[in-house]
Amino acid sequence: MDQRDKKLLLDISLQAGIFVALILAAEIFLRVAAGEPRGFFNFLLPADKGLYPSNAVIYNNWGKVPYVVRTNSLGFRGPEMTLKKSGGVRRIVAIGDSMTDGFFVDNEGTYPHFLKEYLDEKYPAKYDVVNAARAGGSIDKELAILKYKALPLEPDIVLLMFCTNDISDLKGKNKDGLLARGVKSNKPGDHPDNELFLALATKTAIGETLFKNLFWSGYARRNTDLDKKMGVSRYEVEGAKSYLANAVSYNTRFKNTDGMVLENVFSKEAEGLTGNYLYVLGEFNEVCARNSSKLYFVYMPAYSQIYDKKTSMRIRDILNDACKKMSISFIDLTETMRREGQDKVLFLAPLDYHLNPEGNKVIARGICEYLVKDKIS
Repeated sequence: MDQRDKKLLLDISLQAGIFVALILAAEIFLRVAAGEPRGFFNFLLPADKGLYPSNAVIYNNWGKVPYVVRTNSLGFRGPEMTLKKSGGVRRIVAIGDSMTDGFFVDNEGTYPHFLKEYLDEKYPAKYDVVNAARAGGSIDKELAILKYKALPLEPDIVLLMFCTNDISDLKGKNKDGLLARGVKSNKPGDHPDNELFLALATKTAIGETLFKNLFWSGYARRNTDLDKKMGVSRYEVEGAKSYLANAVSYNTRFKNTDGMVLENVFSKEAEGLTGNYLYVLGEFNEVCARNSSKLYFVYMPAYSQIYDKKTSMRIRDILNDACKKMSISFIDLTETMRREGQDKVLFLAPLDYHLNPEGNKVIARGICEYLVKDKIS
């Protein structure tokens, strides 16, 4: 190598060193001065074994109301915990879809969080309550979470919540395949097409800042004032007390999903999907029994079942009868929601039909009252 080549190599090395130093300086500056990365893109991360990514702070502003998800090392929404229970402590695991997960509420606004508070009043420091839900899917995903994520926690009680869209979510799925569903591994190499993007956007201050401002400017602008939006006022929805009108809108909006089982006469497809749901429920029950976990089936009524008495309750009755045959305890929240919903706004309707924190309190109280009557202590 002649002198000219050596000089060129030295210049390139020097420039590369300066570039790396500038990158590191910018990364440090953004972390210290701007508090980046704040987790604006964490919601893009794949589910870790069917749950959330571990040790994540996920700022969600994709829907009608902003909220924050904070996870522990096991991928559950909630405080840090160990797989093994502490001596003398009994453990309750809550499994379900978006209602259990807690769409549009912070961790402290979910029903498992409130259930823990109510149980502590009755049985101080005796119960753990684990939110083992991740929205999306139906009982097939919930069965996988039970087998692969919940059972290692040694649950004494399993709460399985049903929502009316759980039936339509089974569309296009083979009956036997429902039992064989696995869970996502989320190992390095599983997502080669977007791993670099996800790493830059979620793990580095520079990456998050860059993607926010260049490729996600609308999202970034909405999140700029996120902290200001996080108060109670975010749940003050115009038209929320127009209960009957919202119920009519609900039935129209979700005619092809929840509406499949909100009629007195089911279509042939709805009958088949309901049968498939009960088929998996039987396996769910057997898995709990084999592991000495008592299963409680929690029926969460659809919005129109609460506020429009003309809406069919046939799906509830079918599930109740099935639970009786399987010796599964059935917690029906319908009357509780109807009673409490007369004086309080429990949902984000008409913007969205998920629960606000007050609605989750009602669910938690209803479940707690049932468990106390069942003498779980």
